[in-house]
This record gives sequence, C-alpha cells and structure tokens, in this order.
Amino acid sequence: MTEVGRNHWTAGLAIAFVLVLAGCMVPQEVQEPGNEGAQEARIHTPDRIAWQEGPESLPPGTRIAVLTGDPTKEGPFTMRAEMPANLTIRTHTHHSDEHVTIISGTAYLIQGREAAGGNETELPPGSFFVMPPGVEHSFRTGDEPVVLQLHGQGPWGIEYVEEGGAHQED
Repeated sequence: MTEVGRNHWTAGLAIAFVLVLAGCMVPQEVQEPGNEGAQEARIHTPDRIAWQEGPESLPPGTRIAVLTGDPTKEGPFTMRAEMPANLTIRTHTHHSDEHVTIISGTAYLIQGREAAGGNETELPPGSFFVMPPGVEHSFRTGDEPVVLQLHGQGPWGIEYVEEGGAHQED
C-alpha cells in the first residue's frame, strides 16, 4: 500500500471511529418509570395540583392527588393526601414500604395497636417516616387538617387489622 493509500485508509478509519463514538454519546431519552412516552418534566405547583376524593379505604373528607405513577398498579408512585382535622385511621398495615412526609398540620403516628396503647409519635410539618410492610400502625390528625406526601411501590393498599377501618371522630 502506498503512503497516500495508507493515509486515506487511516483517515477513513478515524472518521468511522468518531462517528461510532458520536453515536454512543447521543443522549438517550430518560423516562420516569410508569411514565412511558413522557416528553417533558412533570412539575406540580400547589395551585395546579389536581385533587380528587380519596379511595373508600380512607375516611370521608380525605382528598388525594396522584403526582406521578399509578398507586393502583405495579411500580413507583407519589401522591399527596389532604386529611380533615380530628381524623383517625385505625390500626392497619401495608404490603410494601410507605414513605411519608408531613407537609402541613400536625399528625400522630401510633406504632402497634392503638387499642393496646401503642407508642404515639407527634409529627409536625417537615417530619418524615418510613413504615415497613406488615408493621401495624394507626394515624391521626390533630385539631387542624394535615397534608402529607406518600411514595412507595404500587399497588398501594391499606389492610385494616380490625373491623371499622378509618373513621372521622366527633
């Protein structure tokens, strides 16, 4: 091979290498799990959150807003719940970790059965807890409504330990 031929071959190889490398460096679209086909960021400002009536497993007056994912299906989700004052969700469990942040109001978490005088923890705004699957606990609000944010792996559900489930106190 002549010097000119070798230079053309080397230049061609270098161009091919650069094209392959450039193809590897093209950013791939990153999609949020459970949000296939999304083309933009999901932004939720407080004034644009779509609240709806909570599921029957939660007490009347509870509203929820699903921020991402679908809590009724397999996969990650984030939702908010707005609960009225003086509400109690009786002793229950969940099938997967429940991550909860108190956004506003003061809530109370009772670990163990409330009827047996479980260990109660006051949760002011900014508090966070993770409740492992199968751990019995109850939850109540104080004299003011509470907004919390919950995320976990769906499908989300609540299994009451005793009959009666969630209720609104007088």
